[in-house]
Amino acid sequence: LVTGIIGIVVFSAYNSISPAAVQVPFAPLVGALTGAGSLIPVVGMKIVYFPVGAILTVGAVASGQATAIGYVLLFLILAFVVVDTIPDFLIRPYVSGNRTHVGLLMFAYILGPIVFGAYGIFLGPILLVLVAQFFRTVAPYVATGEPPDQSKLYEY
Repeated sequence: LVTGIIGIVVFSAYNSISPAAVQVPFAPLVGALTGAGSLIPVVGMKIVYFPVGAILTVGAVASGQATAIGYVLLFLILAFVVVDTIPDFLIRPYVSGNRTHVGLLMFAYILGPIVFGAYGIFLGPILLVLVAQFFRTVAPYVATGEPPDQSKLYEY
């Protein structure tokens, strides 16, 4: 959600300064799709803004303006730095915590649709988090008989 809002704002701001030949088509939609793509680990947002960058490159070459390629590079830099990297390193650790292993998350995204069909792309990661939390909190209590320590928000 946060990445989608950042994408909408950045792509709309980019459109306000770029020439018509290299403007992002449907900037709010592209920003929202970028936010949805952020749910897919590692390659998520890139599957949205790289094709848009390719479309903008075609528009820049077709326009014949020498400065248009610079605007395409500006778009790719903004998309990579402001929309992709900054939320991943500054916002995501506070929202999702750093306890979920990326490899397990990729496994959940791959295995989820195989087991649950189309809904598995959402159910797989949710079940992963539930099972991981179960083994962090309930399983030690069952094994030892001692109640777990109350977790603090800053630990996540």
